[in-house]
Amino acid sequence: MPLTKTRPIPVSLSDLLLLLILTLLAVKVAVPIILLVAGADASPLLLSVVAIVVQSGILFTLIATMVVGRRGVAWPELGFVPLPRGWFSKSLLAALLALPLVGLVNLAVQATLGEPLKNPQLEALAPQGFSWFGLLSMLVLVGAVVPLVEEIAFRGLLYGWLRDRFQPLPAIAINAVLFAVMHGIPALIPALIVVGALLAFVYEKSGSIWAAILVHGAFNSAMTVGLYFALSQGAAL
Repeated sequence: MPLTKTRPIPVSLSDLLLLLILTLLAVKVAVPIILLVAGADASPLLLSVVAIVVQSGILFTLIATMVVGRRGVAWPELGFVPLPRGWFSKSLLAALLALPLVGLVNLAVQATLGEPLKNPQLEALAPQGFSWFGLLSMLVLVGAVVPLVEEIAFRGLLYGWLRDRFQPLPAIAINAVLFAVMHGIPALIPALIVVGALLAFVYEKSGSIWAAILVHGAFNSAMTVGLYFALSQGAAL
């Protein structure tokens, strides 16, 4: 069932910019405070876990307050409708197909740059190398929490807002570029554009944010398992 909307999302461009600014400010303030309170002896893995939880919590709270509470946007308007029949398996297949595609894009970027890609996300996922606690905690966070919050923000809210103003193709393209740029890792922008376009496409075609969350979560989980497996075999970040 393609994405259908009963009314435009009652959020302005200034609302979106304010949400972005408040999120960045809150994260920039909250994370350093946590690091300061924790002290130099705190576990890097625990700090990474707390930082991810805090960032996701801040973004979700601001959306719930500013968009759902203040603007009266209902959760179904952000895509929280039942997953259509057949889309569970389609979502998992999309995530599976995305893995080699993203790998090829990163290899092309690496060949263009003439040096290995530097991905700070890897250090955030496994700052202390392999551990079962690290693997399990990151699977919960990047496999479930982060996809849920990011899909609400980028597909439910941002893509929904773009679809009120553009046809699917330009809306998907703009959404994908913004999704990539907002991650703040220049070398990964091409690959993130591919992922963002796939997530927006899946949301558009399924009409349910759950499909995009499934794709995002399965993709992140596979990447995390792959990383920790490599670390368990003695690979270095």
